[in-house]
Amino acid sequence: MRLVCLALSLALSVPAIARAYDTRHVFITNRLGGNLVELDEDLVFQRTWFDGETFDGLELSVPNGMAFTPTGEIFIADSGNSRIVALDEGGNFVRAFSTTARMGGGIESIYFDGAGVMYASANPGTGIVARFTDAGANLADVVNDPSFLNLANVNLTAAGFVIVSDFSGGLRGVREIDPATGVVVRTFGTDLMRQEDMMIDGGDRLFVAHYEGDEVVVYGPAPEREELYRFSAPADAGLALERATGIALTVNCEILVSSFTNGSIFVFHHNGGETPPTFERVLRPGMEIPASAMLGSTESIAISGLGLPGSFEEFVDRVPSCDPTPPLPDAGPTPDAGRTDSGISSADAGAADVGRTPRPSSDCGCRAPAGSPTTPVCALAVIAGLLIRRARRT
Repeated sequence: MRLVCLALSLALSVPAIARAYDTRHVFITNRLGGNLVELDEDLVFQRTWFDGETFDGLELSVPNGMAFTPTGEIFIADSGNSRIVALDEGGNFVRAFSTTARMGGGIESIYFDGAGVMYASANPGTGIVARFTDAGANLADVVNDPSFLNLANVNLTAAGFVIVSDFSGGLRGVREIDPATGVVVRTFGTDLMRQEDMMIDGGDRLFVAHYEGDEVVVYGPAPEREELYRFSAPADAGLALERATGIALTVNCEILVSSFTNGSIFVFHHNGGETPPTFERVLRPGMEIPASAMLGSTESIAISGLGLPGSFEEFVDRVPSCDPTPPLPDAGPTPDAGRTDSGISSADAGAADVGRTPRPSSDCGCRAPAGSPTTPVCALAVIAGLLIRRARRT
C-alpha cells in the first residue's frame, strides 16, 4: 500500500499534460466572430478558437451552449447549423451530429449529467427536451410537448431535476422537471419575458439571465424557489447590461454575465446568502478584449474543468455556494486551560513537538507533495473515475 501511495505522490509532483482548454479558463460563444473567445482565470484575454475552421464541411454558425467533459473535450451547440460539434482536448474535430430531425432548428443549450448523458434544448425546436449519448445516439425524451417550444437554457440541479428557461415570451416561467417521469414539479418566474441562460450555485440558488429585462433574477433553493433579488449593472459601470444572455460562476465567486447587445462581459462578486452581488468591472470589445477577437452578440459562457450541479463528479473544482463562513461559537474558558492531560502545558507541548515529523494524513502512511492540488486518495478517486468513463465510451 505504501508503494501505491508513493507512486501517486510522485505522479502528483509531475506537471499536468498541457491541454487546449486550461482548467478554470473562461470560454464565450461569439456570434459575431463565429468563434469562441478564451479568457484565463484572471479574465485576461488569451485567444480565439475555430476562426474559419470547418467541421464536416461547415464553419460554426451562431455558436451557443457549451459543455466540457472531464477528459477535456468540449461540445458546442452549433445553432445555425442545427447540430452539436465535439472537439477533443487538443482542439481537434472529433464528430458532429445533426439535431434537425429530432429537435428541429436552433439547438440552444447542452448539459451533461453525472453518467455522461447529454441533455439538449432548442429554439424554436419541436417541443422536445432531448437526451443523447455523447456519440449522438438518441435516448428517451425528457418531455415532448408543444408548451416546450422556444426554449433557451437547460440545466440540472444537484438533486437531478431538469430546469428549462423559456424564450417564447409567453410568460411560461422557469420549469423544473422530474426527468424520470417528465412531470413539471414546480414553475416559477412567470412574470419574466424571454429568459436566457441560467446557472445554479453550490447553495442551489438559481440565477436566470432575463433577456427582456436587462437583468439577472435570482431564486432561492428548492422547493420554494422564492425570488431573492434582481441585479444589473449600476449606473456608474460606464456601460449598460443590455439583453443578458450567458451567465456563469467561477470558483473565485465571480459571476460573469454576457450582454448580447454590446458584446461585453459584466463581472460581479457573489456574496452568497440573500445578499445581492457586488459589481466589479466590465470587459468590453475593443478595450479589455481586443477588437481582433470580433466579440459581439455574445451568447453562452462556460468554464473548463468546473464541476456543475448534477454533472460529472470527476472534476476537482466544484461550483461554490459563496456563502460566508459563520464564526465559531465562543466556548469560553475551560478548566485547567493551557494544560494537557499529561500535566504538561500546551506551550511546552508545542515546543516539544518542534522538529517532529507530522503524523501521516492517510491510512497508507504517505503525504502528497507540497503544493499538490489534492491528496493521493483524492487522486486515486479522480484517476479511477476517468478510467471508468473512458471504459464506458468503448
